[in-house]
Amino acid sequence: MVSSLEKLEEEKDEQASGLLAVILQFPFVVTIVILAAVLQCTSLLSTKLQYETLDFNDACRYAKQTTSKFEKWVKESQAVIEEKEGENKDQEMCEPEFDKLFKEAQRIAQILGVNESFPREIRRRPQELAQYADLHDYFKKKVFLPFLETMIEQLETRLLRSQPHFRATDLLPSNMDFLLSDEQILAKLQPIFAQDSPYYDDIVELGNIDTCQIKQEHWIALWRETEPEKRPQRAIDCLNAVNIDWYPNIKVVLIHFLTLPVTTCSVERSFSEMRLLKTWLRSTMTDTRLSSLALMHLQYDEEIPFKELIKKWSQVKSRLIELDITEWISNKNI
Repeated sequence: MVSSLEKLEEEKDEQASGLLAVILQFPFVVTIVILAAVLQCTSLLSTKLQYETLDFNDACRYAKQTTSKFEKWVKESQAVIEEKEGENKDQEMCEPEFDKLFKEAQRIAQILGVNESFPREIRRRPQELAQYADLHDYFKKKVFLPFLETMIEQLETRLLRSQPHFRATDLLPSNMDFLLSDEQILAKLQPIFAQDSPYYDDIVELGNIDTCQIKQEHWIALWRETEPEKRPQRAIDCLNAVNIDWYPNIKVVLIHFLTLPVTTCSVERSFSEMRLLKTWLRSTMTDTRLSSLALMHLQYDEEIPFKELIKKWSQVKSRLIELDITEWISNKNI
């Protein structure tokens, strides 16, 4: 990247010169090294969250492993800080992760010919600068630890605190272990319908709590007798595979579960596609037309009932001459 910007700078590219000036600074190098290490830990989780056949329990497990690793890094760094301040002197310490990352940043900076220095804005504030022992201490307290704490908080907020909601996946026939007895499977499903469950209030209001266990037994028996390849893989398939009204409590749980916005990937993709639809030449497009075009573009794989749409359009208002579109539809082979 640096060599490419240098070539562009030789060609008098002002933007490349500005980017190169930012990149060839020690704070940027340290930040990039920290960012790469943290994102490497979250890459597997990010990939899992974008699978169409996402298993939420697996996602929570990967999230827990990732947060545990970040918490370990934080504890190591804080233990070193306490040791320098006179506490835990007798405790044997391994090399903290930040020390390895800082050494790697120093190595890269030496290759690029970048001088090790504080950011310019902190150099202008001597009183704040005096709070840090050296560059190592500054980037640990100002960049590394806050970034890790933010990542931990985000993972806990988005996934781990919502984990009780993901217990609904145990109701999916594809996730049931039919090598177990009915009693063992019922015990595994019990937390979903317990009073501390996030689904309990909806079950009481919309379901039938009195028949809860009986319906669970029928649900298990139904899918035990079904061939494995015919068992639904997703919650939406369970709603359509059987007469779900026979299982009101399970219906409530599955519908509640399907409304959970686990990721924002689909929303972000919609915004990305929006630029392709509403170009500068289409700046006067109304909301109705934009919504219709976006729906057609994003749901391109859905089959469109042309006959019904044309018939509905022909009847949308009274006309002086009745539109007979039967012959036109047959000629178009719709």
